[in-house]
Amino acid sequence: DGLSELIQNGYNGYLIEEGKHNEFCEIAKKLGHDYDLRKKIGMNASTIVTKFEYCKVVKLWEDCINNVLS
Repeated sequence: DGLSELIQNGYNGYLIEEGKHNEFCEIAKKLGHDYDLRKKIGMNASTIVTKFEYCKVVKLWEDCINNVLS
């Protein structure tokens, strides 16, 4: 699914296993009550966006296709 490539658990988001409803609720409560944590997670999450900018992704695809055709 690729989420683990985007999210570093506790740094720029949270990865919760499917069906772990209690864990989800606890993290949601924690984030709901802790403004500084929400802000920190949000700031850290915004940095991942640069890794997947349109021009970078297109370049990766072009390189991949050119390698296959070579």
